[in-house]
Amino acid sequence: MFNKKQNQELSPDIMAFKNALEEVRFTPEVEHDAELIEIFDEAIDKAEKGEAVQTIYGRLSYQITEYIQTHHFKAPKPVSDFIHGSKRSILSGLTSVPVSWNTVH
Repeated sequence: MFNKKQNQELSPDIMAFKNALEEVRFTPEVEHDAELIEIFDEAIDKAEKGEAVQTIYGRLSYQITEYIQTHHFKAPKPVSDFIHGSKRSILSGLTSVPVSWNTVH
């Protein structure tokens, strides 16, 4: 009936990733874009359910790439910073994320 991972405590990796997602999601630039809100809310929900960081990031990367392609190759700065790894200060402690975000497919 209930997903067992929902009842378990989230790993430090997933919590750090979820916090990074929320930091981007609640920026003023993203707050006013329904499409990005939906993308980041979906990723946050998956993190809260304990899904693997690589899986969430892979899907998120794909969705943001689609977003950028359909918006004249532009995205809000917090989104592009996140996807290009400048959030490493927040994410550097993650053990389940590759060193280079660009290698995740």
